[in-house]
Amino acid sequence: MGKKFRLAFSPVVSRFYLLLCVLLVSFFSQGQTVTGTVSDANAKKIPGVTVTVKGTNTGTSTDADGKFSIAASANAVLVFSSIGFTTQEISVDGRAILTIVLVTGTQDLGEVVVT
Repeated sequence: MGKKFRLAFSPVVSRFYLLLCVLLVSFFSQGQTVTGTVSDANAKKIPGVTVTVKGTNTGTSTDADGKFSIAASANAVLVFSSIGFTTQEISVDGRAILTIVLVTGTQDLGEVVVT
């Protein structure tokens, strides 16, 4: 009759492998860095546009040249918003570089109070 071997790890080694697995999953789920530029219909770069990953607290804003960089997964949706422009939601779809054109918003103010 053959001998049966049983592979056993000490609790310390087991915890190490568990931690390693958690770190790897966490690292790969973060996805990629998405970069790009935001401009208006006249190709003028827009500074100060808020860029967020939909459903998260991750966000950034465009610099003076309309450029941004944000960590997002390959299937994330980015939300672009700025005063005077219509908010847009763009799916990353695995792309690393995006070029966004914001449309001028036409929202009327109900009333203005000057004090």
